[in-house]
Amino acid sequence: MAQVDAVIDCRLSQLPLVGGGVSEDEDVAVQSVGVVWANNALSGEQVGQINAAIDEFNQISDSGLPHLPVQQFLGEQLSLTATVDRQGESFVLVSEPL
Repeated sequence: MAQVDAVIDCRLSQLPLVGGGVSEDEDVAVQSVGVVWANNALSGEQVGQINAAIDEFNQISDSGLPHLPVQQFLGEQLSLTATVDRQGESFVLVSEPL
């Protein structure tokens, strides 16, 4: 299982075609994009254990590693993720398995 994230700061207001027409209140920013890949099935319990380990690591470091974005992996799976911010609220978008 592997998860790779790339930190970016791409705002809707920065796009040449629409940038001038997007107010600060309406702006949307993509903060990171990523790929999650599993070569075997992982149960919901296993994903929960991995996320708990990520929480422990984040508490002892200044890191902000994200949780796995899915509840379980049914088998070999590849998903794309994006962390999006709108008006100070962040949320993670996850694609259907590819």
